[in-house]
Amino acid sequence: MGQECYPCYNLLHTYTAYILGIEKKVKQHSFGDLNREKLRDIWRKPEYVAFRYRVHFFRYPPCADCCLRYYCALVKSTEIDCWGNMPTCTDCLYGRIIVQCPV
Repeated sequence: MGQECYPCYNLLHTYTAYILGIEKKVKQHSFGDLNREKLRDIWRKPEYVAFRYRVHFFRYPPCADCCLRYYCALVKSTEIDCWGNMPTCTDCLYGRIIVQCPV
């Protein structure tokens, strides 16, 4: 097993969360393996650069405020959202600044 490079605490492990009564599967997400790649190379991967941009500017759909949230299958996991973000952080308590990052 490698030393994975996870982008944040929220995506460090897979677990079930409940957002406004909706069950959501938060899936573990790594951007690379430090045993196989240099941290610099992982950091510069286009998908990781795009992820950091989206997180910094919180470029995610407002799923919690959407009138379709109880009917949309995309709100059931962090794999993808209706804007095509993979993974999605739309309901992240850290991203919405409901909880402050412990770092």
